[in-house]
Amino acid sequence: MGVRLLALALLALPAWAQTASWIDVFADESQVLVGRTMQIRAVVHDASGNVLPNAVVTWSVNNAAATVSAQGLVTAKGLATIRVTARSGNVTGEGAIQCIPSKVEVSPGTANVEVGSKTKFTAIAYDADGNPVPGVNFTWSLTNLRQGGSSLGRIDTSGMLTATGEGGLWVWATYNYNETFPGLQQRWVAYAPIAASVPKTYSLKKLYSTLGQMKTSWKLRAKQSMLWSTDDGQLFFNASLGGLANGLLNWDNGKFSVVSGAGMPRFGRLSTATEFRSHSITGDGQILSYEETNINGNEIGYGTRTNVEPFVNNNVPLGETEATSGLFINRNSLTSTGQKLVRAGFRFLNETVGYTGLFRGTRGLNEQLVSTKDTVPGFTAAFSIDSDFGIAGNGTAFYSLTSGANRIFFKHDYTERTHLIGVGDAVGTSKVRSFVGGRTNAPATWFDEDGTVIVTVTLEDNTQWYVMIAPDGTKKTLRLSSSTGILWRSAKNGVLLYANPFGSKGNGIYLWQDATPTQLCLIGGKVVEQTIQDIESGTVDAAGRITLLVRGDINALIGVRMGSTPYALFRDGETVDVEMPVVLSTLIGGARVGPPHAQAGGNAGSIAKFSDGEWTTTPGIGERLFGNTMWFGGSHGNTYNMRKAPNGDVYFINGANIAKIGPDGSPQAVIPFPYRPDTTLTVNLPGQFDVNGNGDILFASSTNAGDNRLFIWQGGKFTQILVYSATAATASTIDGRIAQSFDQFALDADGRVLAQLRFRNFATPFLCVWDGSGWTTAATQGSTKLGSHTVTGFPTMLRVSGSRMISGMSVDGIATVLAEWQGGGWNLLVDNTTVMPNGQVANTIAAADVNTRGDVLFQFSNGVNSLVVLKEGVYRQVHNLFRPTDEGDYLLRINAMDFRDDGTVFILAVNQFDEVVLYEANPV
Repeated sequence: MGVRLLALALLALPAWAQTASWIDVFADESQVLVGRTMQIRAVVHDASGNVLPNAVVTWSVNNAAATVSAQGLVTAKGLATIRVTARSGNVTGEGAIQCIPSKVEVSPGTANVEVGSKTKFTAIAYDADGNPVPGVNFTWSLTNLRQGGSSLGRIDTSGMLTATGEGGLWVWATYNYNETFPGLQQRWVAYAPIAASVPKTYSLKKLYSTLGQMKTSWKLRAKQSMLWSTDDGQLFFNASLGGLANGLLNWDNGKFSVVSGAGMPRFGRLSTATEFRSHSITGDGQILSYEETNINGNEIGYGTRTNVEPFVNNNVPLGETEATSGLFINRNSLTSTGQKLVRAGFRFLNETVGYTGLFRGTRGLNEQLVSTKDTVPGFTAAFSIDSDFGIAGNGTAFYSLTSGANRIFFKHDYTERTHLIGVGDAVGTSKVRSFVGGRTNAPATWFDEDGTVIVTVTLEDNTQWYVMIAPDGTKKTLRLSSSTGILWRSAKNGVLLYANPFGSKGNGIYLWQDATPTQLCLIGGKVVEQTIQDIESGTVDAAGRITLLVRGDINALIGVRMGSTPYALFRDGETVDVEMPVVLSTLIGGARVGPPHAQAGGNAGSIAKFSDGEWTTTPGIGERLFGNTMWFGGSHGNTYNMRKAPNGDVYFINGANIAKIGPDGSPQAVIPFPYRPDTTLTVNLPGQFDVNGNGDILFASSTNAGDNRLFIWQGGKFTQILVYSATAATASTIDGRIAQSFDQFALDADGRVLAQLRFRNFATPFLCVWDGSGWTTAATQGSTKLGSHTVTGFPTMLRVSGSRMISGMSVDGIATVLAEWQGGGWNLLVDNTTVMPNGQVANTIAAADVNTRGDVLFQFSNGVNSLVVLKEGVYRQVHNLFRPTDEGDYLLRINAMDFRDDGTVFILAVNQFDEVVLYEANPV
């Protein structure tokens, strides 16, 4: 049965009997392949609707793309929409059919093209027999892979593609029909996928994958950590494994397991844990973990030793707040009843001002107890919420607030806040003058599940005391000669103290149960046949078992179970069989030759050298240096306490000096501290430094004069170049401004210094240059010009190598560019209008480095993140982060770049699987 073709027009004269009045046109299909035929039929009706079977019909078409025979047989010869007309007398009927191709092909069907090149595309429509259809005119267009507009190229009317940018796109060939009607196609399209890339100037090779090359056996190393215990004798501590990995470990009757490990994917995308802090672990084994991550700040998990799940991280709303940040817990933040207490920064809903608050809850943290916006009795000025807080099993919270010299501890149940103890309160025959602080892993306060609170105070009579406050408010005190901190409290078995009780009983560990504490061991005494050099932390559990983390004269870490005959549970150097990845935080920059070194094993990390496919520590966390100086790692960020010289030598700050790694891999002292230039001034151990290719060292130190100073050490001689302080009268003046602090500095081969300095009474920093004899203000926000730009900010991106000094600068409030200091002014190296090899303009520079030859490596973003080298005026693309490497990695986040004089680039990045990978990029 046929279908009635679309009636396009019907012309009729007045009808009479046996005279045609209208004509219906029918066909089996509405489309016919070019090269094939289609039979069209006409049915003629009179004015009454009767069919006139013997009516004479003649046929015609309106387009040369088809012919029609006297019998209505249409032959398709080309692409077109055809009007077929049937005439009987003066009456006509019309229908539309389309002549269609069997296929349309674009040639080339796919292509890999280089940015800047031209490629000719053609399109052919084929008939039913596979022969090209002549006379088909195609239009050409481009889209991105989502069929939106593309800026990666242009194509002209002849099909000539010019690639202007890197990425993926479609080339489209479209034939548009001459006429379109409902039910018929408007066009025929064909497309070709195109990959546009820049000419290859670098090749990438994966060197290392943290998750792909996890290790299953490690040597335990010394690491500063609190010790936690459960009622059944299990222990928990933050451990360093081989100086390369770290995590919260569980010890259970001689067997180790990982509770939470660094380097593993965390709550957020591209986020991994890097460090572990002061968790809260209850007697029944519940864990509130406190973890630092690489990009998502501090995060808190909740669970047990076998499964810790995400609980709170940044931006998770707490109560009626938003924009959560700066999460903090301590060892007394969790109870066995599930009560939790967390401090966090936040904003109130629909407000712009940030505050700090304490939040209480069980399943969630929905009750805000106090915030720095509140008015609290006892305070007439703004106050801070201290890190000393805790919660009892019944939900009663305890916390301290400080404003200047005034500090008060409060008790806060579900009905009211009450004053517990504060400055000026009576203790014995005197009054509290101040509260004494403790050590990180031995705080000076304790808040127990049963509601007992212990604080450490100095009284107005200059005596020092522990004050234990029972839930009913009664006080018990213990006088001290000195105190390091409170290690643990067991409601049943007493308080474990690291102190020297009054009467100089000796500095050591004591168990306080009654008026006279019991001495367990002293610093300098013996335990497990070693001399005790320090006690890091300790616990006493419900069964009365006392365990200490001890540093001995042989082993830097010993887990000692105390008793009539103390014995070691574990010690550094022992094998721990757990599966963990190497934790790679960043690359240690500065070298222009040799293999890469990384900060590994934590936020305060080891110096790890990459060689033969493996990482080795040189030195590592927990090493004893220069006799008895413990080194627990360094950091490498905008400023450095470990750094490489251009010749590849590794320098680092430790507790005794600035040292470098010798040819045999052992540390060698370079500058001992403290440094005393005269009989009155003492220069303390530096916090940051830089080193140039001559071995000259620039460092920043505090002094006994109450200020901070920058020195350059050259050939054994010290030159003071700057004094800075927020208040000291000794602070240097540069162009009428008084130096207050610095954000970053760098030392070049000629002894010049490029520094980002801050000055009193100025909200924004300045770039300044020391030329060997004096300081010059090199750049000022709001006034310094770079070509047509005005400098509006400094993104802390100072890079110096050889005699080249470069800096990233924000300009016009919209972009970040790169500029080089050339003595009297700045030369713009990379502008925000500079076209990169991938066709994009470099509107934002995110990171940069420079080698001693003056080549510049930088990462830019303009919708597409790429790494580029500027060498001798030519831009060479290292890698487009939107494109996969040959190994299939998408490098989604660049942690660090390390640039060599031969053009080699080492890249530390996070890929799409949330693993850290090391790549080497070499010029081709």
